[in-house]
Amino acid sequence: MRRRHVLAGIASVAVVPPWCCASALAQATQPKIPRIGYIWIGPRGTDGEIMPGFQKGLAELSYVEGRNILIDYRYLDGDYARAVAAVDELAALKVELFLAIGGTIVRAGMTRGGGIPIVALAADPVGRGLAQSLARPGGIVTGVSLHEYDQYQTRALQLLKETAPNIRRVALLHSTDLPNSRLIETGKSIGIEVKTFRAGSLPELQGALIAVGGAKVHGLMALASPIFAIKRKDIIAFANHHRLPAIYGNPEFTDDGGLMVYGPSFFEMSRRLASFVDRILKGAKPADLPFEQAAQFDLKVNLKTARELGLTVPALVLQQAAEVIE
Repeated sequence: MRRRHVLAGIASVAVVPPWCCASALAQATQPKIPRIGYIWIGPRGTDGEIMPGFQKGLAELSYVEGRNILIDYRYLDGDYARAVAAVDELAALKVELFLAIGGTIVRAGMTRGGGIPIVALAADPVGRGLAQSLARPGGIVTGVSLHEYDQYQTRALQLLKETAPNIRRVALLHSTDLPNSRLIETGKSIGIEVKTFRAGSLPELQGALIAVGGAKVHGLMALASPIFAIKRKDIIAFANHHRLPAIYGNPEFTDDGGLMVYGPSFFEMSRRLASFVDRILKGAKPADLPFEQAAQFDLKVNLKTARELGLTVPALVLQQAAEVIE
């Protein structure tokens, strides 16, 4: 009797379906889908060309969101104080890397991310202490840099002067403490006094616009900034209400009624970020991946706004425009 029980037990083990083992083996060997964390300072939908550009870059590298790459999105609704919590949440999800836009969010990832690599779009990463050099970042941050801000800013000021030759005093709206002596000198050379107004947060922006309104300026120049992108309709309404010829750095401004945009192509820069993500996921170290420089700068002109402001945009300016809104 005991012998028969033993044989029955052996037989019961032997009849386990072979597909069960094959299924378990397939699950064990299935490659893990990489997960990245994306942090944007504004509400969902205010990041303009950034995510479309990044998704275009991913597609060119054969990544399909939800199939072979996962993206966890965090939108801060304009509150930089929430950056630390967003980093903590994404780190707890064990993301392979952060995709961070702007120096403040990058720094939050550096201090709270536990060494997770960061692919960034940031102005002057060396000057802001995010990297040792553009060629050899030397840390956990790499990506695309807006380091050549001086050249872009001075050209924007020249375009504004060419479009509105009677302006003599221009308010410069910026979101960082980075000095820009070259821009001020360029202004002097073309007969423009540049008065600077810092707005590094949404509350500061409101105060800065009030200050601009009382400064007796003849024009406005707003540099590219996530903060300004979020509140672009308010800035445009302010400039147009005060009849200030204005040039902006974020590409969405002319679509919403801004006079002119001259600045880096955020679509193209974000497309390039995908290649950094790809290389890091394949084992490259951010410390060894040189920052790329923004290479494409586009001019956009809204002729409807120009007419409302009583301006005639010179043909030489229009010839340089990548887009003209009628």
